[in-house]
Order: sequence, then C-alpha cells, then structure tokens
Amino acid sequence: MKNADKFLIGIVIGVLLLVVVAFVILSNRPAPTYQTENTPTAVVNNYLLALETEDLEQAYTYLSPNISGYPANLEEFINDVEDQHWQFHLESQQTHSFQFKLLRETDDSANVEVSETVYYQNGLFDNTHYTQTFTVRLTKSADGVWQIRSADDYWRSCWITAKGCP
Repeated sequence: MKNADKFLIGIVIGVLLLVVVAFVILSNRPAPTYQTENTPTAVVNNYLLALETEDLEQAYTYLSPNISGYPANLEEFINDVEDQHWQFHLESQQTHSFQFKLLRETDDSANVEVSETVYYQNGLFDNTHYTQTFTVRLTKSADGVWQIRSADDYWRSCWITAKGCP
C-alpha cells in the first residue's frame, strides 16, 4: 500500500472519530431543567424554558397579574403567543442557549439581562450563530414570588398597555 493511501485512510479515520466524539458529547449534554423559583434569574430561566418547550400553561404562571394588559386567562395568553409566534421564537428550528445576569435587584423589583445565542445549521460545514441581549423586568408579589412584568423579547408589547392585546 502506498504512503498516500495510508495517509488518506488515516485522515478518514480521524474525521470519523471526530464525528463520533462530537455526537457523544452532544447526546450526553444535560437537558435544560426548571430551577427553584426563588431568584429573578431562575424565574426568567423557567419562563424561557417553558416557552421553548411550548409549555404555555407553565409560561403563563410567570407573568405578573398586575401588568396593565395582563391576559385574562390561559386561553387568551396562548392566543397572544400563537398570534405573534415569531416574537416567542416558537417557529424556530434553531438551537438556543441562554445566559443570565442579574443587573439590579431591590426588595420588590429586579432586572435580568439575558444573553441569547442562536445556532443555525445550514449544512455539514455551514454553521453560524448570533448573540443578542435583552432585559427582563420582574416584580415581587405580596407573597414574595418573583413575576415578570415586562421584557424586550419573548413578550407582547400590548401586555403593558391598558387596552391589552386586540
């Protein structure tokens, strides 16, 4: 066997090993889980996870009922989300990852900065990603529960208006 053939076989085996290692790493990655809801960042994590898994009933529980245009019931919330599904990235087939940073916390309010990285797979060698940041504002209810009162993304802007969503 020629040296060039051995070299080519070595490259092919190396590539196959890399593919197997990448597959094993990705398949062993822990699934996102809900966190204990005692911090603002945990509530934001849980809200985004509920939206990502399309558990809209759970996502609805994280909204503050004190926002001006609060969806009156779960059905109204689901309609609001589905009507503007692109604002909630529900049609997205990309992979998302989130990082959370507590910007400010007082006794009854908090701001959490979310850094979202979105990964696109356009082909075997065409992978791209982008990162965006947005802020989620929370308030603490009378019974000490953190609730979302507004956000720059994954949110309907009409929820903070007195009229609510049409």
